[in-house]
Amino acid sequence: MRMQFWRDAVAKIVQGSPPQAPVANELAGACNYYKFSRRWLERIVESRASQLNSNFFNSMKTMEEYAEHVHSSLYYLLLECLGIKNVHADHAASHLGKAQGIVTAIRATPFHASKRRVFLPTDILSKHRVSQEDIIRGNSSQPVKDAVFDVASIAHQHLEKARSLKSSLPPESNLVFLNASICDHYLKILQRVDFNVFDGKLQHKNALLAYHMYANKLRKKF
Repeated sequence: MRMQFWRDAVAKIVQGSPPQAPVANELAGACNYYKFSRRWLERIVESRASQLNSNFFNSMKTMEEYAEHVHSSLYYLLLECLGIKNVHADHAASHLGKAQGIVTAIRATPFHASKRRVFLPTDILSKHRVSQEDIIRGNSSQPVKDAVFDVASIAHQHLEKARSLKSSLPPESNLVFLNASICDHYLKILQRVDFNVFDGKLQHKNALLAYHMYANKLRKKF
């Protein structure tokens, strides 16, 4: 029901008659001001709706595709808002979006497990002979850690690929990619706890994260 609302809202926003809802009105204002592409909004909504219906990723590839469709699309929108049209910036957005989507799924594993949902890719779990019930029960055995390591490694690869493009990016695009610090911080803590996704340290807020992001902004890095 809620995703149908957003399908209808996006269509009405493009037509110039947004529904009377605060977020929809703000989105309509941004759409009119920045003239960004409708397709990114539609792709985000459709991908979210599809994932709500399936409740799992059957492969690492499908997880990456979902991250591209949802998280990377947000970066493409931000680039459009800043008027940045650059193939290297688009490439970085694709990789950083995938990294962020994967990290988000890993970080949310304890919450989803409490609701009897598992979003770690089925093919990775099968590779390490880990069942969905192992995840739901909060099992922190070595096979579970190995599965989390494999998924986290893919996120790290995408993060590093995005960063490797830094020298080819327009300087103004750095603002768009500052969220890389959030992914990097989580992956480092995950490594410190030996990829035990249920370790409580992973749920602690980093009081210095905003400072690090601001420092990266001043240094023109992400």
